[in-house]
Amino acid sequence: MTDKKQRFVLLFLLTLFLGGCSLFTDKAAERREMIQIAESTKMERAIKHLLISIDPKAFLQKESFTPIP
Repeated sequence: MTDKKQRFVLLFLLTLFLGGCSLFTDKAAERREMIQIAESTKMERAIKHLLISIDPKAFLQKESFTPIP
């Protein structure tokens, strides 16, 4: 292999390695953010509100129809 080809291959592999690492760290950060949103109390209230709008008795006990804590 000529010197130019070796440099090109080395530069290509280095670029691929650095670019690939940033893709993994970006996806991990995005995944952590999505988990935080899904576990947040704001999301819990939104889901609860949606379920209550579908079925007003969704969070009531059957015997006395009192809210479940």
